[in-house]
Amino acid sequence: MKPVGQSLLAAALLLALCMLPAAADAKARAKRSAAPAVKTAVEPLKHPMVFYLAKGEPNSCGPGCDQWIAAEGAITHGTAERLRSFLKRHGGKRPIYFYSPGGITTESLVVGRLLRERGMTARVARTVVEGCDSNASECLRRKGLGQEQTARLTSVFSQCNSACVYAIVGARLREIAPEAHLGVHASKTVVVGSLPRGVRAPAQMRERFRAENLQLIRRYLVEMEIQPSLLAAAEKIPHESIRALSREEMVRFNIDTRTVVESGWIYDERVSQKGGIFKSIDMTEAGGAEYRKTTLRVSCLAKDQFMVGYAREVGPKENALVPLKFVAAKEEFKLAPPPEPVTGVNAAKRYDVRRAPVPMRAFESAAAEDRIELAPEAGEGTRGVTRLSTVGLASALSSLARRCSQEVSGSDGAALVPRQTP
Repeated sequence: MKPVGQSLLAAALLLALCMLPAAADAKARAKRSAAPAVKTAVEPLKHPMVFYLAKGEPNSCGPGCDQWIAAEGAITHGTAERLRSFLKRHGGKRPIYFYSPGGITTESLVVGRLLRERGMTARVARTVVEGCDSNASECLRRKGLGQEQTARLTSVFSQCNSACVYAIVGARLREIAPEAHLGVHASKTVVVGSLPRGVRAPAQMRERFRAENLQLIRRYLVEMEIQPSLLAAAEKIPHESIRALSREEMVRFNIDTRTVVESGWIYDERVSQKGGIFKSIDMTEAGGAEYRKTTLRVSCLAKDQFMVGYAREVGPKENALVPLKFVAAKEEFKLAPPPEPVTGVNAAKRYDVRRAPVPMRAFESAAAEDRIELAPEAGEGTRGVTRLSTVGLASALSSLARRCSQEVSGSDGAALVPRQTP
C-alpha cells in the first residue's frame, strides 16, 4: 500500500461547480404538479453534455439561420474534447445554444477557448426535439447518433449555470435572452481519486488548490475581455445556492451589452394550463443604464380571435400612461392605458398592464409580412415606435391556433406581469 502522503499527491483535486437546477425550473415543476400533466420528457440535465445539430423553421435562430448546435447536459471530463471533435466534423458558422447546470470549471474554460478560437456566437435556450416528448433515454440516444434533429428553440425555463457561465463567456458573441437564467455561485473543491478510508485531503492543500484555480479563472476572464468582477460576484453566493445575473450585471461584466434584448415568440404549454405565446423585451430608456422589461402574452379568446396582453415595467417617476396601439401588418389595435400602474409580486416594481382582442388573421399577416409594432397613438407622448421581431411567430401561432380550436379559453386574456428570477 502506498504511503498516505503519496496517495494524497496522486489524488486529483478539481475545482467543480455544483449542478443545481435554476430557480425557474423549480417553479416550473411546482406549476406542473398543480396543473394537468403535459406529456414531456424529463429535462436531460444530469447526463454528460452532448452536442448535436438541430434544424428549425426559417429564421428560428436569427435572420437567415435555421440550423444550430445544441449543447445540453453537465460539463464533465471529456466535454471539451467531444466539442472539439464535433466542430471538426461540422464546420460553418452555426450558433451554439447551451442548456446546462454546470460542472467542472477547468473543463469549461477549455470549452470557452474553443468557442473563441472559432469566433462562435453562444446563446442560452432549450432545444426541443420533434417527437422526443415521452422517453428521455430514447431521446438522448437519438441526440448522440450524430444525425440532424428537427427541433425548435425556447428560452423559457432555460439555464446556463455555474461552470456553464465560464464556458459561454468564451464565445466571440454572447446573447442572453430575457427569459434565460444565467446563474452563478461560489465554487467548491472536490477530491477525485482514491484515498485510504478515513483520510481527507489536508485543508491547507485544498485552500492552495482553490486559490490557484480562482486565479486561473480570473486570468481567463481577462483574456476573454470579461470583467473579473464576475468571479467576485459568483464567490459571494453560497455554493449550495445560486443566483441569476441581472441584465445590468450582464452589461457591467461585458457578457451581453445590447441595449435592447428581445426573445423570440414562444409557445409553451408549461407556463399556463391553457397554453400561450410569450415574448419579452429588456430595454434601457434613452441614455439610461437601468433595464426595464416588457412582456407580451397572446392567448385564446375565441376560435378565430386572440387576446393580446401587454405589461411594461414603468419608471419610479412615471405616472402618466399614454395611449398605445398594437400594429399587426397593416391593422392597428388600441391598447387603452389603465388609470394607474399596478404593483407586481415585488412591491417595488410597478407595471403598465393592458390588453386588446386581435383577430388571428392579423397575426398571420404580420408573420408573413414581418411587421409587428408597439407605437404611441398619433400625437400622444414621446415614446417611440418599437418594432418587434417575428422570429418564431409562425410556428407559435400554429400551435396556439390548434389549441384554440380545441378549447376556447373564455375571458382569460390578462397580461402577464413579468417576474425576475432571483
